[in-house]
Amino acid sequence: MRFRVTADERTDLLARAASAGMTYSDYVRSRLLGSKQQTKKATPLREAIIMLMAALGKSGSNLNQIARALNRKSDEREDYSDTVKIVEQAANEHRTILEQLNRILEEHGHQG
Repeated sequence: MRFRVTADERTDLLARAASAGMTYSDYVRSRLLGSKQQTKKATPLREAIIMLMAALGKSGSNLNQIARALNRKSDEREDYSDTVKIVEQAANEHRTILEQLNRILEEHGHQG
């Protein structure tokens, strides 16, 4: 369902939803229908964790693809020095992401 509001009303509704920690849709729904809040906007901590977990997943996927490629080529005799550098870079990236995640969790009182 859609409805029209002025630019000022929209700004006000967005600000109220943000201050309530709710999405715009949930805020309007709760005000119109008196329904309970369905979802909460992610806190900055949760947003950071979500972003880092996505990066960690991508990094892990890259490492897995590299390992598969190396396994397929195991019968061939070729120089793997470039591949080893790529694997080391991906592993370092993975380690950096984990360190960032641990640091954020520790800053918020969680044991890593």
